[in-house]
Amino acid sequence: MPTRSPRGVSTVVATVLLVAIVLVISVGVFSLGLDVASDVKEPAPQASFEFTQNGNALTITHQAGDAIDASQLTIEADGTSETWADRTGDTGEIRAGESAALTVSGKQDVELVWTGEESDSSYVLAKETVDAPAMATFSGTNHGVEAGTWGNQALRNTDGVDDVSGHFRVVGQSPDNVQVREPSGGTEVVREKTAISVQSGVTYDFELQYDSDAGEFTYTVTQGGNTATIETFDGFGMDDGAVAVMAKARDGAVDDVTVSGVTVNGASVGATDGLTVSAGGTEIASLVLSGGQLDSDFTLRGEFTVVFDPDGVTSDEFFSVRIDVA
Repeated sequence: MPTRSPRGVSTVVATVLLVAIVLVISVGVFSLGLDVASDVKEPAPQASFEFTQNGNALTITHQAGDAIDASQLTIEADGTSETWADRTGDTGEIRAGESAALTVSGKQDVELVWTGEESDSSYVLAKETVDAPAMATFSGTNHGVEAGTWGNQALRNTDGVDDVSGHFRVVGQSPDNVQVREPSGGTEVVREKTAISVQSGVTYDFELQYDSDAGEFTYTVTQGGNTATIETFDGFGMDDGAVAVMAKARDGAVDDVTVSGVTVNGASVGATDGLTVSAGGTEIASLVLSGGQLDSDFTLRGEFTVVFDPDGVTSDEFFSVRIDVA
């Protein structure tokens, strides 16, 4: 009777073990390959940026290099993050020569961070340390925006305000559209008036100065070399130390009325420094401020822009930007 050779059994076992080892190594290498592939990062764009600072104003300019999707580039400053697209309104690509502007305060690092579209890759493309003056803030109270509320009513809704003493406004395109009005017996009497041409999409600066010793206001609206100024007189007071800045749209030809950059004595009034309203019936919003510098001499400044179809306007008062004082 033949007998089995132990050597033959050993050869078979060795072959099986060798195949198993090869399979284990192959699976391990394949898994490692998958891990390595998953860790591959998108290459960062190559671009250079210039930071130009003027006081609290900082401009970041794409100098040269790759075009970058504006939604993939984030500006990180003072603990906040904002995409280039959100900052500039440009949703396309950032190319050489294009800029973003922001306001900075104090010493801080400003970084441009690119994030890949198909992965979580992120790279700091540029970094600048800025040292800007500390920004003054309005020492009174910013009550915020009251949507749908007239300026005089918004003031009456404010604690400590008894009544409104006067209105300063720019209204429509009608003749003498820069006006100072006084409330009287439920109506509003125009005390003084002058004119400035209002064009669609053009930004106008406004300024209201109050001299508490003389009890006088000076109201100025400016655009380029065009200026309309009214100096007013007694009868208007700041007994309650409150102001409302109002925007109104009341004609279908108006796309929007925007008031922005409101300051008092050069100081920011806080996070809410403006308001925007759109047409479609009458839409109104008021920004209310009280106390602080408004109890004595002050200069209130801001700017406004009205976007409208000149051929579609049906009312002399298709918009109004107004300052109410109390």
